[in-house]
Amino acid sequence: ALILAGALAGSPPAGTIVGPWVERIVEEIEARGLGEYLKTIVPFWFSPGFDQTVISSSTRDSFKAAQHAAIAFCREVSGFSIRDRLSAIKVPTLIVVGEKDGRTPVEEAEYINRRITDAWLKIIKRAGHMANVEKPEEFNRAVETFLRAALRA
Repeated sequence: ALILAGALAGSPPAGTIVGPWVERIVEEIEARGLGEYLKTIVPFWFSPGFDQTVISSSTRDSFKAAQHAAIAFCREVSGFSIRDRLSAIKVPTLIVVGEKDGRTPVEEAEYINRRITDAWLKIIKRAGHMANVEKPEEFNRAVETFLRAALRA
């Protein structure tokens, strides 16, 4: 089985993206530094109004990343696409996305869901890109339900 959370099949993803996408991110990191860049982008990982204390504690390690590693990641993701290979996935697949995800929007999850034969789609209401942090009980329940069903198949 496979579980995809906040996933994308191509860059940029389908749907409306909030904030800069990877092509501009490298320029912003180089100009302002990773820490300053993250201060502006981290809010886009969560739904509007989510608890700032939880955001800070759950993203603390992101601010410890090496700037060159963050830039390398962005360059690797830019232009990435497996859209033409999604139908080759032949295992039960759970796709989880937050309803308010502005980084990998619901439309991207729906696109992936339509192209994987045995896919399940779970949209977590009132959650952003970090649905597992914002709605951990609902996220875990979706994963547990999916795994129980996949293991029975």
